[in-house]
Amino acid sequence: MQKIKIVGFSTLLLVVLAIPMFALTGCLGGNNGGGGSSTLTPNTQITMANFNRIEHGMTLAQVTEILGTTGRTLSSSAHMPAIPGIMDAITTEIWQWEFSRGFDIRIVLITFQNDAMFSKAQTGL
Repeated sequence: MQKIKIVGFSTLLLVVLAIPMFALTGCLGGNNGGGGSSTLTPNTQITMANFNRIEHGMTLAQVTEILGTTGRTLSSSAHMPAIPGIMDAITTEIWQWEFSRGFDIRIVLITFQNDAMFSKAQTGL
């Protein structure tokens, strides 16, 4: 009879959370989407207070000013072409800012549509 090892919930949770975190921080390789800097500069301005200052509609330049350094582009795409007389084209970019020192890892993800902040997310703040 074979023994079946049951994986604990905390181990499973660690694996489920660790893989996306490595992907977001570039530990699994890949490119940076062709924009921004190729490496992230440690930045002490990545705080919850500054994250809360980022508002819907802000431009990339305004967000960069709040977070202190230029992040990097994780994804960039044109969702819809313009329809003359009806709507402009829609472009979407996802940018990442990171601070990492030992176990203190802070990540901010901002989604821009047509250069206006559309959504934001954070971990570690």
